[in-house]
Amino acid sequence: GTTQPQIFPQAAITDQAIAISGTSAQSAAFNARTHAIMVVCDEGCSIVVGTNPTATTGNYLLFKGIRAQFGVAPGQIIAVIANSAGG
Repeated sequence: GTTQPQIFPQAAITDQAIAISGTSAQSAAFNARTHAIMVVCDEGCSIVVGTNPTATTGNYLLFKGIRAQFGVAPGQIIAVIANSAGG
């Protein structure tokens, strides 16, 4: 086909790592120049983005090892929670 995939070729402004547990955990606020993020979880988890988000297992499900890209607004935060007791 002729469809081009959405790819963000720029180098990362910064990298963040968030410890995943059974309780919602937040990142630091995104940089003023951040308009897209790539998320990769090392365990199945649920994520949500907002100004002061609290993740629940009912939010967007991200499977282990899958890379997902999202459009975001500068200053927003991502919150994550494990989807299993061991995650």
